Amino acid sequence: MKISNEINELGTALACANEELSNPKKTSINPFFKSKYADLSECVNVSRPVLAKNGLSIAQMPSYDLGIVTVETMLIHSSGQWIMSQISAPADKSTAQGIGSAITYLRRYSLAAMISLAQEDDDGQEATKSSNKAPKESPVVPKAQINKACKELDLYYAIMVSETASDEKKVEAKIKAKMLFERAKKVELIQVCDKYLSLFNRN
Repeated sequence: MKISNEINELGTALACANEELSNPKKTSINPFFKSKYADLSECVNVSRPVLAKNGLSIAQMPSYDLGIVTVETMLIHSSGQWIMSQISAPADKSTAQGIGSAITYLRRYSLAAMISLAQEDDDGQEATKSSNKAPKESPVVPKAQINKACKELDLYYAIMVSETASDEKKVEAKIKAKMLFERAKKVELIQVCDKYLSLFNRN
């Protein structure tokens, strides 16, 4: 989580908003789990007027890399103060539907967590399939993503062994490389991990 230098006005506004906020109604039906749930639009419809009344707004920015969907959620106050959080999860499929489903799922949970809305698990089967199904083969990672990951790791390694790079830059490069390794492991991108792991472990 990241925050602005001060959040006193934002905190006061959020406290006032929480007094007025009501939990979203479960108006959508999940045929997979045979249950009702509050979808993203219901969460937005319930929260937006109350947040706006108290000078608050929500901004959400999704991204996708190496089979992992990430959503950054910012709660912004009219004073300019803000809070930002980030959440990630693997997409079940590298298709528009699979990625879109994961984005929707993460947006809803990020929004609910940021402003303390209560809701139940629901459409997660599209983002992460139920464990009672037979395990699927590892997702096929497009060659373009493999090449991109390799280029990034080449750059990080070059910085780490550079004689002119500062210690701060070298530490930053190693941290970024480690984060890329973790993302690669989630999609079993072993061909990238195996190639570079021994190099980075020596530095």
